[in-house]
Amino acid sequence: MSVRESGWGALVLGLALGLGLFALGGNAVAQHQHTYWGDDACAMCHADKYASYMKHGHPWQLVLTAGATPPADLYPWGTPLPALPSGVTWDQVDYIIGNYKSGEGSFIYTNGYRNLAGTSSYSCGRCHTTGYDPDSTKHQRGLAGLVGTWDLDGIQCEACHGPKQMMSITPVKDCGECHTAGDSQKRMQFATDGSLLFTGHHAQGDEFSKSPHKNYGCTLCHSPHKSVWYEDGGVRYSSAAGVGNMCTQCHNKRIFGVMKDVGLECIDCHMPDASATGTGATHLFRINHTALAASDNTFDADGKTWWNTDGNGDAFLTLDLACGSCHDGMSVEAMAKYAPTIHRPPGLVDVTVNGGDKVAVVTRNKESVSINFSVYADLKPKGTKADWWVMCHGPRGWSSWNGTKWVYGQRAWLKNTALVDVPTRNVLNSKLSVAGNYTYWVAIYPKDGSKGEVDSVSVLVTP
Repeated sequence: MSVRESGWGALVLGLALGLGLFALGGNAVAQHQHTYWGDDACAMCHADKYASYMKHGHPWQLVLTAGATPPADLYPWGTPLPALPSGVTWDQVDYIIGNYKSGEGSFIYTNGYRNLAGTSSYSCGRCHTTGYDPDSTKHQRGLAGLVGTWDLDGIQCEACHGPKQMMSITPVKDCGECHTAGDSQKRMQFATDGSLLFTGHHAQGDEFSKSPHKNYGCTLCHSPHKSVWYEDGGVRYSSAAGVGNMCTQCHNKRIFGVMKDVGLECIDCHMPDASATGTGATHLFRINHTALAASDNTFDADGKTWWNTDGNGDAFLTLDLACGSCHDGMSVEAMAKYAPTIHRPPGLVDVTVNGGDKVAVVTRNKESVSINFSVYADLKPKGTKADWWVMCHGPRGWSSWNGTKWVYGQRAWLKNTALVDVPTRNVLNSKLSVAGNYTYWVAIYPKDGSKGEVDSVSVLVTP
């Protein structure tokens, strides 16, 4: 790690050498022993990844100060130094703990403990250091309050990729090993004080393991070498702030719906600030649309309150967690009434091919084509009557859907029939045997003279 201020780095280096340690300086004095090289070695070939990694929180999870006053610009993202507790001076501090974001930091003092009274030991090295040995009979730098020993301070490259003899391009450590509350059953503890929070230290992995994304891995969405907190592009395909395009890489149909019109992103509802970890964003994603409140979705065991999971071990967000931060005066019953329409498009009718709006390209007699449509009757006065048309123009001309099958020619499916909600209606799910261009149309023409609605999708069938 590069020294940001040579005067401070040299002072810490001298202190470390006085203890018989070899140090490279920087935000955490790297103690190079055994099989670990340290991130400086990785930087020689991976300068681009190193530069972004240094703006990540990982290498700053344990910062050795060794009683010296760190420079005011220690952190590369401009965060000021953490405020010391009243009456404490930097010469009493040995380490700064964690990539803090509050105004007050957490420290290990020169007595080796997390408090000056010497009663709170530090046993977090498994996730805050590199090359950790949990043997409680050993103490880093001989300080009794430090449980176990480690080779390098902070989460350096080799913490995830393995030491030099075993190093792998693919991380050898799973994110969930540290991003977990540590409960043996990976249950999610829930606050009972009305704060509506998932509790536990760094429990994103526990939440993620019970989400619909659990089989994809964290790096599907996250770039492990870039920060999310400090807006360095840590979420793939998105803006520097970590929002925008990530979700739409997979969810490319109705992902925003009416919510986009009011300036909301996917994460505002699907990753609400209902977690006590990280920046507060939960990693459950799925929202239950029923009138179920968070307080009714918990159970008590082992003297604690836990969040419910279904028979598959999966969990979901309740509406008061997903919607309550904005609609704090709305009942969960009212939320349940509106929730099912959140992702719908703004019009009266919507048609999809294979779940999307884009042109579907398939091979003749090989890939199936699925055509679905939905109707949102509440956009018209109750009882409005209309003519309903479901048609296709293909290589052999026009055909129409009569409610059970496709027939040649142009004809209405329903005439002078009251508009009702059609959540999803499938009108085709088969392979097409004739090559060419197909356009599927759904048109609804109200009989009261108001504006009709038409939507269409296209299919290209190759030979």
